[in-house]
Amino acid sequence: MQFTKVLNEIHKEAFIIDAHNDLAFDILRQRNFGKRKVLENDYYEELRDAGVNLLVSSLFIDPVFLPSMALQRALSQIYALIEDVEESMGKFVIVKDYNEIMEARFNNQIAILISFEGMMPIYEDLGLLRIFRELGVRLAGLTWARRNFLADGANYVDKIEGVSGGLTEFGVKAVKKCQSLGMVIDLSHINDEGFADVLRFTNGPFIASHSNARGIVDTKRNLSDEQIRAIAARKGVIGINAMDFLLIGQSHSNPIESIADHIDYIVNLVGIDYVGLGLDLNSKLMKYNTVFENENTKVAHKDVVGDYRELKKLTKILLKRKYDKSDICKIYGGNFLRVFKEVLK
Repeated sequence: MQFTKVLNEIHKEAFIIDAHNDLAFDILRQRNFGKRKVLENDYYEELRDAGVNLLVSSLFIDPVFLPSMALQRALSQIYALIEDVEESMGKFVIVKDYNEIMEARFNNQIAILISFEGMMPIYEDLGLLRIFRELGVRLAGLTWARRNFLADGANYVDKIEGVSGGLTEFGVKAVKKCQSLGMVIDLSHINDEGFADVLRFTNGPFIASHSNARGIVDTKRNLSDEQIRAIAARKGVIGINAMDFLLIGQSHSNPIESIADHIDYIVNLVGIDYVGLGLDLNSKLMKYNTVFENENTKVAHKDVVGDYRELKKLTKILLKRKYDKSDICKIYGGNFLRVFKEVLK
């Protein structure tokens, strides 16, 4: 009885944040199919029941639209998100700073922050970065798993390519501009050379919104111990990704245990203040894929969390692993809130 009481208190009291969801991508695709009120019909009940307070919505550009349509596609996603939020009749709100995040909770609304997942939409134009900030983009994921004008991404699988590089000249200018504009720099997906350059050319906190520990699953897409320590030294946060191929280093009867394994790893390495959730749930997106897309996906994957309500299963696991209520509240959103309070002013 006491165990259940604490679990319910956590999901009532914690400010729960998912630092990475391809929300705008999904909404645009569904609205292009003629659907409306996607947030209300596909997301609201699940998020409400799980106690989620804030989603970070990425702007992800499918490779088929690159390079010429990157800007148009990003703007279309923002427009679709705005339209759908308006149709939700106050259940959701797009937020731009810490005060608006807290106001949303006071008003019993689910907050949405907009993020780049790869900055292809700005090409080599810093002026466009300022425009996107005016449109509400507050997190700057520098790359996806490909090269752009700023830097090289970390590949999921081996590719035949030339020598990888760090930040380009434009990339250095862009990360400095992001900081001057009060945007949170996000290093999920960047390669090791680019990560080192961001350390060199920036100050203050940055995040890895949806990355795991390379010490458990050895892929360049995950973070090395050195990188985890660097994020902690800057008072940043690492959001644990729920995709199985980045997550599962050992067999569990309950795959959600593997999320707790990565939380344990990071907490044991640098402490409780530097880990959060960046679940990157893809199940809602995959159902609209064509047979051709599914057959030609280079990395087969599935979410170990099928629904936000399953976070309660993770809560049970963390309680059994002797995390207390305060610890879990930090992991579920308190740590990201600390960064947002400092940067998003």
